[in-house]
Formats: sequence, C-alpha cells, structure tokens
Amino acid sequence: PEAEENCGRVLQFFRANQLPVFHVKHNSTNIDSHLHTSKMGNDFHPAAQPLINEPVFEKTVNCAFIGTDLEARLKAMNITNLVIAGLTVEHCISTSVRMASNLGFNVVLASDATAAFDKMGYDGNKY
Repeated sequence: PEAEENCGRVLQFFRANQLPVFHVKHNSTNIDSHLHTSKMGNDFHPAAQPLINEPVFEKTVNCAFIGTDLEARLKAMNITNLVIAGLTVEHCISTSVRMASNLGFNVVLASDATAAFDKMGYDGNKY
C-alpha cells in the first residue's frame, strides 16, 4: 500500500549517499493503456520523479534491458549490484530482475517498494 512512498525513500537514500540512480519508464504501445504516452498514468509518480542528472530509459516491452542501452551504461560504470523497485511486479519488475541476474548483475528487489495491479480471480473476486 505504500510502494510509491517507499520508492521515494529508496531514491532519497541513494541520492543522499551519492549512489547512481537510473529510471526506467514503460511507454505502452496500446492506446487504451494507462501507460500509453498520451495518458496521465504514463507520468512518473511524484515520489519517484527523476532529477535532471538521472538518466531515464524508455521502453515498450516488459524488460528494462530490451531496446535500451541500460546494460551497456551499467557496465560502462562498473556497476555490478542493482536495487530494483517500481511497477509492476508481475510484468516489468520480475522480467527485469530475472534478466539482470541472467546478465550477471547481483540484484536486490526492494519488495516493499514494488506493487501490482489488482487482478480478477477465476471466482470473480479481486486480488
């Protein structure tokens, strides 16, 4: 329930300790999606707004490493440890965490700084 605020806390910690911060933004190609570039839902949450000096990697698939130069940028900076937070756990986060590990990065998932959208169960109940 406090995922966005916890993302903000993670960012504050990294910034206060002068650790590198990278943002990844999903731009849906589906015009009906809240994450389409024409929709307000595509904006960063106020708690996770990038600063001017923090790179933003824009993607259209469920992995931060596909169609971006994120891997090259991380390796160029000799970054081997990643802390990942954001939306959505069952799509972009899980895929990016697994891919980062496959690429040789040590990954920590900030689980209290992640979230998922409600899902409808087979019984019709929201979960």
